[in-house]
Amino acid sequence: MIGPITVARDADVAFLVSLAGPGASTDLTAIRHKLAGNANVTIEQLPAINHMLRIAMTGAVGEYDDIAETFASVAMEMIANWIQNRLQES
Repeated sequence: MIGPITVARDADVAFLVSLAGPGASTDLTAIRHKLAGNANVTIEQLPAINHMLRIAMTGAVGEYDDIAETFASVAMEMIANWIQNRLQES
């Protein structure tokens, strides 16, 4: 069975706060804790990527209109590799 993938963004101010709650750390601690022990889950953190999987400097809403790309190539490559690896395993 192909398990889920979690792609976290370190340049994102909206996602991690709403997911983990006010005052929570801005890393993947909450996600890793919830999925602990599930070997069929992949968690990747992409630097300088926002929740729309676009390269971002701050992750602030105000910069959305300034980002030219629609999808970061580094994110697409990571997801494509993940799919290929899972298909080879099954």
